[in-house]
Amino acid sequence: SELDAESDGALQRYVKHAQAAAQQSRELLAASRKGDGGDGQGESEQAAGSNGEQGACGDGGRRGHGGSGSEQGRGGEGGGSDTDGAADFEAAFPSLRSAELLCHLSDICMWTKLRPFVFEFLKEMSTLFELYVYTMGTKAYAQKMVTLLDPQGELGLRGSSSSSSDRVIGREDSTANSLKDLDVVLGSDRTILILDDSPAVWSLYAPQVLVPRRYHFFPSSASRDRSDPRRAHLLASTDEPFEDGILHSLARALRLIHDDYFSNRLPSNTSSRAHDPPSVAGSVAVVRRRVLAGLRILFSHVIPQQQQQAPEAHPMHRLATELGAIVVTQIDPTVTHLVAAADGTDKVRWARSSGVAAVSLQWLTESGASWRRADEAQFPVSRARPDGTDQMASLPPPRMM
Repeated sequence: SELDAESDGALQRYVKHAQAAAQQSRELLAASRKGDGGDGQGESEQAAGSNGEQGACGDGGRRGHGGSGSEQGRGGEGGGSDTDGAADFEAAFPSLRSAELLCHLSDICMWTKLRPFVFEFLKEMSTLFELYVYTMGTKAYAQKMVTLLDPQGELGLRGSSSSSSDRVIGREDSTANSLKDLDVVLGSDRTILILDDSPAVWSLYAPQVLVPRRYHFFPSSASRDRSDPRRAHLLASTDEPFEDGILHSLARALRLIHDDYFSNRLPSNTSSRAHDPPSVAGSVAVVRRRVLAGLRILFSHVIPQQQQQAPEAHPMHRLATELGAIVVTQIDPTVTHLVAAADGTDKVRWARSSGVAAVSLQWLTESGASWRRADEAQFPVSRARPDGTDQMASLPPPRMM
């Protein structure tokens, strides 16, 4: 299907800015090298080939790697002549690093925007883990994505020349129609970590799944996920940060899980290690519980009255305990945080008068998404909606441990 008119116009401007940014980058690089006594012309041409290569992805759309949002769109390069809003895009995307992650796959009429920091993320993770790509899409689609993920073949995703896709799993390889299973991955399933924004397809391996916040660059992607399409990065003229974004948080969590597993869980006896490796789920749970360890949380207007008899079944209660906090049901002097879905309640007033941190539900969900305690000052309870829907919608379901 084609992009709607508003999205298409925004995309045209984005691509045009990407091309302008690439050209400006080459010119600045050439000028700086001339000043250093370099050849200038020759080095400028070399920079053009390496930083702004023409191809299916366009002049600023170099192939990259990492979790992507995709959009079916019209064929062609999408340069366009509409310049309205170009200044806004230039301000919002001052760095070529963001613009170059937009790729146009002309043979399948698809635009793909790669998540910021994916280059660095996968490169670092490849030094700690053996990487696989698992998609419920077709094998052909998976292999195209691997071209973006691992263009130089440095991550081992494409395997050897005789077996070019031995770490790429498509739906043709899957043994179930609606679920993903580790029986198609070499090695013990007890040693595998899963990074997937759709945890429901991993019901058999929930304790081993790390759930990133979904990345919505295109409005249609947000709509399919029942999110507000107006908040998609393309229309909002924003993007996730390259520094300290969600992939930074996941990289930090994966390093901690890796360290815990190899430091505390693998037995020193090599024969035992070979026959019965411990489950990595234990390390996931340990690292997860450190996030809010030592905190005591009281909820206000979060758990419905009809669930008060079994509050532990509520997703917010489960998330808090998963992160290591203790949830209490009554006001007492040990409470450290009041998590509220609405302002002005008796509990919120008590927290403020008692010096207890009163925060919105988003503080809890952000702590879960980033795998570290969020800054309370950034999430005052006054920002919460009365029904808490803004925070609930952005939250992946807690794991069933």
